[in-house]
Amino acid sequence: MKKNKGFTLIELLAVIVILAIIALIAVPVILNVIEKSKKGAAESSAYGYLDAVEKYAMFNNVDSTKYPYDLKNGTFDILNETSGVPGLNTFISVKGTKPSSGTITLDKKGRTTAATLVINGYIVECTNNVCRVTGSSGDTSVNAAEVGFTPTDSNWHVTTVKEALDDLTN
Repeated sequence: MKKNKGFTLIELLAVIVILAIIALIAVPVILNVIEKSKKGAAESSAYGYLDAVEKYAMFNNVDSTKYPYDLKNGTFDILNETSGVPGLNTFISVKGTKPSSGTITLDKKGRTTAATLVINGYIVECTNNVCRVTGSSGDTSVNAAEVGFTPTDSNWHVTTVKEALDDLTN
């Protein structure tokens, strides 16, 4: 009598189920690690950019011919002219990612007192030499408890939960 070698269908399905469970556990963890690293990179870029702005302000004190823009005692825009100073991105150079928008406030000694920067889509707020990601510039998230989706014909429209419940009762 010949013995069949191989796996049964049940054994194969069990392995597939186990792999699916592992994937369900691992994927969110991996995505969370990636998101945290992106936020950390944005914070690090903010520190580097603020350091470059402060150095520029200090160099201006020493040689205002080579560093013509006085960056003391004011709030300066990253992209647009402020008080005769062009957008900071036009003359501040850094290794890493420059902010795409935001403002920096400097005291009369040229030190950063506050900053709000958008770096790689993350809003980074800095006060007292501490930078934290506070949100995303493209953040359009909505509280799921406040919004429901109701199909009408082939289109979908957003309604409040109260309106959705009223539609169900009528």
